[in-house]
Amino acid sequence: VSASARVSRPTLYRYFPTKEALLLALARHEQDRFDVGLRAAVESAPTSDEQLERATEYLVDFLHENRARQLIDVEPLFVLDRLRSSLPVQTTAIAELLGDALSRTPPVRRGDATPHDLAEMIARIAMSHFLLPHPDPEALLRTRKQNLRSEESEPCRTRSRLFLRHLKLTICN
Repeated sequence: VSASARVSRPTLYRYFPTKEALLLALARHEQDRFDVGLRAAVESAPTSDEQLERATEYLVDFLHENRARQLIDVEPLFVLDRLRSSLPVQTTAIAELLGDALSRTPPVRRGDATPHDLAEMIARIAMSHFLLPHPDPEALLRTRKQNLRSEESEPCRTRSRLFLRHLKLTICN
């Protein structure tokens, strides 16, 4: 790390005394970068439909280009712990940022889900895509479009059925 950063080891250790401190700083940096980019993508969209579209596109691009994915092979327990602890934070941030757009989706209008449920689903899909990336990054976009926009004749009535329906769409893609 010190060689890549072009600093001496003592300088690196002055700022990051442990490997965990370095990993945590990297995780915070990536989280901040993601939050700023997502907010900019959403705020640049004039309608709630476009906000949802731009947020999903940003999410796919961010995950596809994220170099932190290499940490999964090096420090899998750290990555899993960070994903677990950041799920509620991400869910709340997505729900707050896209609340109006999520409220207009068919699953919410039908009463099958709440905006918070959909925000959590988006966060979980993103985390799954981060851990096990699909060879075609656009698959996540197609799945999101099918799941949030399709009007189905047979409505789901529970969160578990909503999740299973989404899982089926994900697997089929």
